[in-house]
Amino acid sequence: MRHEWLPGLGGADLRRTLRDSKDAIEQCIGAPVVTFVPPYNQPVDHSEALSFSLSERREAGKDRVDLRALCEALRETGYAFCRVAYRPLPQRVAETVLRRRLDRPREPRRIGGITCVRLNGAAGFDGTAASLLERCATSGGVAIIWGHPHSLAAGQSQDEKHLAPLLARVRELEDSGRLRVCLPRDLVDRAAS
Repeated sequence: MRHEWLPGLGGADLRRTLRDSKDAIEQCIGAPVVTFVPPYNQPVDHSEALSFSLSERREAGKDRVDLRALCEALRETGYAFCRVAYRPLPQRVAETVLRRRLDRPREPRRIGGITCVRLNGAAGFDGTAASLLERCATSGGVAIIWGHPHSLAAGQSQDEKHLAPLLARVRELEDSGRLRVCLPRDLVDRAAS
């Protein structure tokens, strides 16, 4: 409801804010809400995938909400999909050594009973996003291309001047049958365990 930092909420407060925000949005739009994006793209602490956040663990304390706990709470409150942002330690180490991101198309995964797609690119619509889009059209998988509405006129990678050509390329790939644009709810049944 207030863009809370989820790792520090604790279980009861997390479930309350998930129910309250879901109910408020559903009342506004008159339709079920089944998808979720965590504020600040956190929690990223997901030990099962070798993703650890020492700051989340330190700041949130003993009633910390990690990614599995978030997904279990989402399932309990009626959600079916969550876009997540964890990055496994081996990938982070390799990116540090190589001094570049190792983004690639991903497949949905189930975590705590929720279909999750992990961010696989930095925010923005410039050449990095276009490259990820091309890899997706060539090899399959899901490309998450994202930005924040407040940045559309900010003059950086999330600017509209990059978005318009990227959307034109998306349309070309879709028209040629090389790409399918979908909503998160369309991915729910594609998730692997």
